[in-house]
Amino acid sequence: MTTDSRVQSAEHHDGSLVLIAEHTGKIYQCSPTASLMWRTIEEIGDLDHAADTIAARCGITVVQARSDLDAFVATLAEHRLTRGTSKSGRNRS
Repeated sequence: MTTDSRVQSAEHHDGSLVLIAEHTGKIYQCSPTASLMWRTIEEIGDLDHAADTIAARCGITVVQARSDLDAFVATLAEHRLTRGTSKSGRNRS
């Protein structure tokens, strides 16, 4: 899975992030935790490895990190902010 190239991001000094979806004209404000997830997905792409990284950075279990990441990714997909594969393995754009 990857972040959509039509989405620009700008980080604030407090660690929060603004996402600007050029293809929809919408702007999204992310908390510092959501910002970490977004940046980790951008850097790593693979959700299993991203969950490992988030768990280590946040001091939580990998199971909890993956659950939180899955919920975040579902929200991103709902708002058309990512591209990638669904749980069935089919391409999703």
